[in-house]
Amino acid sequence: TATFAELIAKRIATPLAEEAFVSGLFHDVGQLLMANIFETDYTDFLAMFDPAEGSIEAAEREKFVLCHPELSVEAVAMWKLPARIQFAVRHHENPAGGRSGPEFLALANITHAADRFADRLGFTLNEGDPAPDCAEIAEQLSLDEGLICREFEHQFTAMRASVG
Repeated sequence: TATFAELIAKRIATPLAEEAFVSGLFHDVGQLLMANIFETDYTDFLAMFDPAEGSIEAAEREKFVLCHPELSVEAVAMWKLPARIQFAVRHHENPAGGRSGPEFLALANITHAADRFADRLGFTLNEGDPAPDCAEIAEQLSLDEGLICREFEHQFTAMRASVG
């Protein structure tokens, strides 16, 4: 998601590429925290969650009283990351749900798009979820969906090769 976020930010010519990478990197740290706190209850929840029934945030709140973006933003706030990154991490599931200025919303939209693209390619903890359709998100950001996915796959392949 971090790589996708950086690619998207660069592609739409915003000065937010570094912040986009960081937002993408930490956007779902709350899911890892929930998996640690609630153990198999959370992994079972993810396996059973059906996005057709509503938002993951609402379902998490119903079952666990809190949602992963809330935990994610608490973590990045403790690490004293900038407010714009905190906003993007908190609102990555639903950028329109937050009220803020255009640069804050732009970063949240980029993080949301990157998350959806990463999910589409199978980089997700929610393995049972169907791959999301990214055409609408790509259109909203004036992106060529196929091009951004190919660019990501090229970078990801290069990163994987450099690691080992």
